[in-house]
Amino acid sequence: MQDPVLITPPAAEPVTLAEVKLQLGFSPFQDSDRAASQMLNDKLRSYALAARRECESYSRLVFITQHWLLRLDGFTGAD
Repeated sequence: MQDPVLITPPAAEPVTLAEVKLQLGFSPFQDSDRAASQMLNDKLRSYALAARRECESYSRLVFITQHWLLRLDGFTGAD
């Protein structure tokens, strides 16, 4: 048996970047330095992605529609 393979990843994350920033207490007008703001946005997106994956792994559920492929060698008791 092989590990499941992700065929179609989620189309969007369940939590938006704006929601992450709001939860962390960032105001919408703190984006004065464009380069630093972009780096922060990228970092926050990666944290939100990692958090979703960890929660899905822990709960053994997926929060957003995705397609997986699972290949099995055979069925148990089919000898």
